[in-house]
Amino acid sequence: MALPFPLMLALAFFAGVLLDALTVQVIGGKVEISAGSSILLYGVLAGIMHGLRPLFARGRWEVHCILSGVFTSLIVLAQYLMITFRRGSLVFTREIWWQIGGTRSYRDGDRAHLLLGLQWLGQITAYSYGPERGQLE
Repeated sequence: MALPFPLMLALAFFAGVLLDALTVQVIGGKVEISAGSSILLYGVLAGIMHGLRPLFARGRWEVHCILSGVFTSLIVLAQYLMITFRRGSLVFTREIWWQIGGTRSYRDGDRAHLLLGLQWLGQITAYSYGPERGQLE
């Protein structure tokens, strides 16, 4: 099941508000990550994922699995770039790349195991998770 576009945007807005509430930083009167940036980023990335909805509806979840890992890294990279541009120093050390890429590799492994486990569970229980047919948005 995939969500209709307006509901997907509403959930992206909600997730962006929550991430902004957790990551908005004001240090010495300067805002490092401004409120609303996560909302915009989540909206764009969710729009791309929603554009690939026909693949998901046909049962091709692998693309979404890989892209969710890539997009998780893009979110971390975007937050780091916002902070470094505000501070005025662009530095990429090995630890920073590990934070950006390490989260992706770890999450990709988690997602693949979870989705394969759910697929295996569906086969055991004889759940037919065939493609969506005849549904209008």
